[in-house]
Amino acid sequence: MKFEIAFKWEDMENKEGIPYRFPDDPTSYMKKYRIPGVYRWVVFDPNAKLEAMYVGEAENLERRLKHYLKPGKSQATNLRMKALLDEYQSQKMDVRFQRVAFDDFVINACEFSVSALSDPFVRGVIENLAILEGSRNKCTVLNKGTDVTQKKIELALKSVTSEFTASQKKALMAKLLDLKVSIPPDN
Repeated sequence: MKFEIAFKWEDMENKEGIPYRFPDDPTSYMKKYRIPGVYRWVVFDPNAKLEAMYVGEAENLERRLKHYLKPGKSQATNLRMKALLDEYQSQKMDVRFQRVAFDDFVINACEFSVSALSDPFVRGVIENLAILEGSRNKCTVLNKGTDVTQKKIELALKSVTSEFTASQKKALMAKLLDLKVSIPPDN
């Protein structure tokens, strides 16, 4: 059985027909995004090639955007992402905030539709599918925990470095990641 879901990413707009671009302040027009949804920060290089993305879900997309722009001191993800987005923007990258659209579908008795995104479980499924799709698109996925190579290196290090100090482990990890070590898949 083959099952396909086509995600369409729509730019959230600051004004009608004008995409929101980081680090612009949201306008009153964006009140229409006070809705639940799955979103992504997307980074395009100067040639409009997809460079990086971060996928998330929120009860209120407008509020979520504002939290990224002015993160609180305890909002680790927002602080991390703002720093990354600032860096991309300083490199003249095109940084946009988008929301997902897709055709309705059903898996067993579970209905998935844009209107069902008010359910956090539906949002979670769509968010994870979008992250998985992004990781297949050969762009950098900025979500934590999505770097399979890094996870395999961490597990390998854990098993062979019990006598290492934390700083020695960190240095070795950095060196291995810098070498872009290829780890064969599990059998």
